[in-house]
Amino acid sequence: MSVDGSYKPLLSDTKTAASIRRVPVLDEIQELLREHIQAVTQTTNIFTIGVDFLLFPSAAGTYREQNNFREAYQQLCNKLGITKGNTIHSLRHTFCTILAQQGVSLLDASRLMGHSNVGVTANTYSYVTENDKKNAVRKLAAYFA
Repeated sequence: MSVDGSYKPLLSDTKTAASIRRVPVLDEIQELLREHIQAVTQTTNIFTIGVDFLLFPSAAGTYREQNNFREAYQQLCNKLGITKGNTIHSLRHTFCTILAQQGVSLLDASRLMGHSNVGVTANTYSYVTENDKKNAVRKLAAYFA
């Protein structure tokens, strides 16, 4: 957002109180994040990590404009050959679908997603694949065996 010719970040509150949460992170991802934070602090003028630390700042250490971030993400997807589901939001869909495929309960997935209502998770984010359908039928057959 431009105000008087200079960029001003547009910040807003979360949609729901459930959006504010602690999310456990895999050890391998934590290590990658530590390396990324070290690189950010070495290449920008950011020396402290606190509430206002930007995990993915611009080269100048400021907020990235939304379009610039989206463009960088699209370039990464193109480089990796990802042509479908290549929006930032699709990462949430993938995350929740993987949770479902790994047998994580709908309630736990909903909490991880930051939803205040389990129905949102069930109706929007959890996809049933053909393999999931086949497995469900196998379980049903095993019940009657």
